[in-house]
Amino acid sequence: MKNNPTKSKQKNIDSSKKTRKQIDKTQEVISGLAEENDLFKQEIVKLQESQRRVLADYQNLVRRNRDERIALIKMANREIVESLLEPLDFLRKAAEQIVDQGLDMAINQLDENLRGFGLEEVKVLGKKFNSETMEVIEKRGDGEKVVEVILSGYRLNDNIIRFAKVVVE
Repeated sequence: MKNNPTKSKQKNIDSSKKTRKQIDKTQEVISGLAEENDLFKQEIVKLQESQRRVLADYQNLVRRNRDERIALIKMANREIVESLLEPLDFLRKAAEQIVDQGLDMAINQLDENLRGFGLEEVKVLGKKFNSETMEVIEKRGDGEKVVEVILSGYRLNDNIIRFAKVVVE
């Protein structure tokens, strides 16, 4: 039995066609997988961007919550401090009339505690009148120099909570 050269060639051609079809199919699968891979990469990028936005939103929420909490505490402190200013004024007036070491100690302790909350007295005596920190009670002459403080003004955490009531000359 002799091999027929035509048959052998035909087999080789058929085998080459099969191989070519398999290669084409494999390339189609690879091309499809590459497209799918690109879609997955795009989805990953979208998800990463979304994750960054969500994280930034969360961080902003935490910061905003902290700031609101601090503002609420400061507001509560303001109400407490403001309620103590009038009794402090009365104690200071009493100390001007009465020489008492215990009264002076109480006033100093109260002042120190209020400073701990961020309260500071606005120093105005001898200064030029400033409408942002003072209120004129009496005007003597045409000058703008503060010659007398009727009622002290105060700042709480750098915000004026009571204007100084002054006499200008």
